[in-house]
Amino acid sequence: MKYALDELLDEHEPGAMRPVPLRPVQRPVSSAPHPVRRLEVSEDGRFLFVAREGGGEPLAYTLIDLRDGETRWEYRDPCCAGSPPRWSVRLGADGAALLLGFGPDAPAQLLSPSGALSLVEGGDPELRWAPGGRWFGGAGGAWSAGGDLLGGPPLPEAELNLVLPGPREGTLRLVADGVLYTWDGQTPPASEGLGPDVNDLAQARLTEEGYFPPRPAPDGQHLAAHDRLDPSRVRVLSLDGEEREEVPAFVRAVAWSSPTALWALVANGEAPGEITRVELQSRDFAGGPATPLPWPQGERASALAAAIKPPALYVGTEEGNVYRIDLP
Repeated sequence: MKYALDELLDEHEPGAMRPVPLRPVQRPVSSAPHPVRRLEVSEDGRFLFVAREGGGEPLAYTLIDLRDGETRWEYRDPCCAGSPPRWSVRLGADGAALLLGFGPDAPAQLLSPSGALSLVEGGDPELRWAPGGRWFGGAGGAWSAGGDLLGGPPLPEAELNLVLPGPREGTLRLVADGVLYTWDGQTPPASEGLGPDVNDLAQARLTEEGYFPPRPAPDGQHLAAHDRLDPSRVRVLSLDGEEREEVPAFVRAVAWSSPTALWALVANGEAPGEITRVELQSRDFAGGPATPLPWPQGERASALAAAIKPPALYVGTEEGNVYRIDLP
């Protein structure tokens, strides 16, 4: 029998956490015979991206329309068969996906909603969709959802450290040389003052293997990132640079279900895996008691993603299944 989360938190008493009760849920939303290595959910909760190892075959990337469960496209990565995914994936609102390679010279590619692949000339690993999904941008410029170049580098004289969701639909936040900017992709970025510590951001950037891209909160005010030197440790950074908090150790993946609720998947590859909620609003960065994921016997959690509208978790397993856990 499968289960879902029920009551999450004793809201009347900040920091008062207890194990999360569970209730039955439906069958997997996706199944295949190979381990799930990465999950992403689109901003509007409509599309689910699944990356699976291919058992020696090319890696399989699949986009699922969650309204009807149908596969919109499947892409097989011809490189690095039998290895973990070599891309950071960011989904647009219409199902388009940015595949971002790791390293300054790695390619950035755009998979259209129909599955057509094109190169984003001048793209970089920090590319991100602006809320609303009409354009995306990074250090190299701004592009339309269809991949057409809209404008050149936003801060050509500065070193861009990080790109985050903007405070309004159609905007991005940029952190460059310790300064925070808001950018609409059309006019020069506007300074908001000092941003997070650049040294903290250096530790929060992608690992060389690319397993752990940083996870910004939906409003862009916080960033959850695996430590570059010890990926089992996760820290939460704030845009104002005043918060540097650690969440429970041995974290395999993290996901935000709201601007203040961060979920951590604790899994070592042998046990079934557990989840814990880290509540920023109550300042409970230590998280609540880890809640076991009671999969069918033998299943082990391997990947985590969260939807905001409606709130839900998606958990992938080493056995190739993806389960949806609805949140109240």
